[in-house]
Amino acid sequence: MFEISERISQIIKSVCRDLYDREDVVRVVVLSILAGQNVFLYGPPGTGKSMISRKVSGIFESSNYYEHLMHRFCTPEELFGPVSLKQLKNDQYVRLTDGYLASADFAFLDEIWKSSPAVLNTLLTLINERKFHNGSETVKVPLKSLISASNEIPLHEAGLDALYDRFLVRITVNPIRDSSTFRNLILSNTGSVNHEIPRKLRITNEEYEDWLGRIDSVRLSERNAEAIVKMREIIAEQVDLSDLDNKLERSFDDDNEALNDDLKYGHLSYVSDRRWFQVVRLLKASAFYNGRTETCIKDFFIMRYCLWNNASDQASFDNLVTDIIKEYAQQDLISEELLQSVETEFSKHGASFCHDMVSRIRSVENEIDTVLKKLKANDVEIRSGDRQFFFRQNTDMSPKYSRIPKPSAINKVNFESYITEMHLEPGKEVACTLTKTSARGYKLYLNQLECFPDDEFDPNVLSHGQNIKMKVYSIDRENRLIWVRTIKKNAEYWLPILNYDLDIIYRSIYDEQLVRSPSLSFKLSANSRGNFDLTIIGQKLQQKHIIKKESINLLLLLIKLFNKRSETEEQILNYFKEYDRLFENVIEEIDEELFLNNEDKRCLKEIFFDLVPNIRKAKSDFLELQNVYIK
Repeated sequence: MFEISERISQIIKSVCRDLYDREDVVRVVVLSILAGQNVFLYGPPGTGKSMISRKVSGIFESSNYYEHLMHRFCTPEELFGPVSLKQLKNDQYVRLTDGYLASADFAFLDEIWKSSPAVLNTLLTLINERKFHNGSETVKVPLKSLISASNEIPLHEAGLDALYDRFLVRITVNPIRDSSTFRNLILSNTGSVNHEIPRKLRITNEEYEDWLGRIDSVRLSERNAEAIVKMREIIAEQVDLSDLDNKLERSFDDDNEALNDDLKYGHLSYVSDRRWFQVVRLLKASAFYNGRTETCIKDFFIMRYCLWNNASDQASFDNLVTDIIKEYAQQDLISEELLQSVETEFSKHGASFCHDMVSRIRSVENEIDTVLKKLKANDVEIRSGDRQFFFRQNTDMSPKYSRIPKPSAINKVNFESYITEMHLEPGKEVACTLTKTSARGYKLYLNQLECFPDDEFDPNVLSHGQNIKMKVYSIDRENRLIWVRTIKKNAEYWLPILNYDLDIIYRSIYDEQLVRSPSLSFKLSANSRGNFDLTIIGQKLQQKHIIKKESINLLLLLIKLFNKRSETEEQILNYFKEYDRLFENVIEEIDEELFLNNEDKRCLKEIFFDLVPNIRKAKSDFLELQNVYIK
């Protein structure tokens, strides 16, 4: 059965390949044909009704396709073929049917209601019993399905009720509504539309006959039978079967819709016993091609296309079918035993578990935020990558000035003139000259202005009279002081947060895009001041940066917090998996239904979750938790 279902799925995709916004229609038409039912396509001109018919007819390996545009003066000869003159000489009224409707495997009659009732009613036996009276003989015709199309519906007084009733499936084909789909249509090469279905997918006559026989073996479930009986009773409450003619007239007369406004479903119309019987067969066909041996409530959506008679009662029947599906869906979507056990379990533990997980995540996140603030104060940046966290020591930190100089004795006029001439301002790089005054003493001059460096400045590694690049940090005009700072290049690399062992070379260095740089490595080592030296090593590169011991301890604490958060996330994810494991089969089966559109599937999923409100609430809380707190 799986092979048949997969094949039908591919057939539907192949038919839809050159069509736009017609997949929902194609699904129902394919099912109807494979169930041997006739179809009426209702919609305005130019919506692709004839194209759908031609493409669907191609799903069979060998098919005599007949198509005819009906009109007001249509004659039986146009449909069934001319009378044989040779046989007429022998007093036999026999038609030459080759190439006409009676010899077709598949037929399409466009604008069907334009023709006269006298001609149309000759179709009754042919499309219902698949028989054609040709002269004195009754011939069995090979017709698999007849599709008709029109932008109008026959009135009751036209005398076409019996013929209309034989079109079990009635599908409204609307113009394309989505703008992007319409754009694709007008930009497509319509002249290259290919109606061919791949040969490997086409259905042989033998397969078709075999499948029709196997449809009969599918069981109508007891609950489905009960649902159909209830539907018929609801319709009977609104349609008086004893006054059938009057009710039929109302069902085809839009002006009388207001007569049923006081009833629950507004405007319902009579459904014949023959139609109910054919509906059951269509439900069985839906079950069979979906790989089931018994019908279920998921097959009921197809009834939306089987019960209405005109535009005024489509919405009413649609509401009726939806209500019946909601009422009878429980056992078909999830067994009662499983429903009760799972509902009880989630009622006990779902809310408390979610609350506990939220509290844990919040607590860990608060601790992480505190650590990150402390690291930021120590000029350490943190960045997250793919399941990894990285840090970088920012060496462009605020300088410290332990040396407190006295106000400069330089002439005030000279001070201001120097500042103006050299355009000095905080952040400007300048060249200062070192003057050593004693073994430990030194002065730093910018032209004739004395400057005062930060604590990072080490004059012992410099020589007397050497020029040093510094950066102006601050200018105190009142006391005529210039503060400068040591220029250091920022660390350009991100390092993964790990449990580092001292004096071991690590090779996981990443650039700004978190791309690994294999030619570089780094080493952490304790220095004499109790802090750590971070050395980045390359072929032509060696950078040394000082990282405070406090920062290393904070990084190690951050590792523990990240691990704690990961463990909590893992518990939540495992809970998700346990939840999804219980219901993924239900959702998967809904998504794999061959003849349901996206709206039908959404409706079923809504019905399913409405059956388990506590579980749905828990799932919603978990998703919120995942989106908000799991980063």
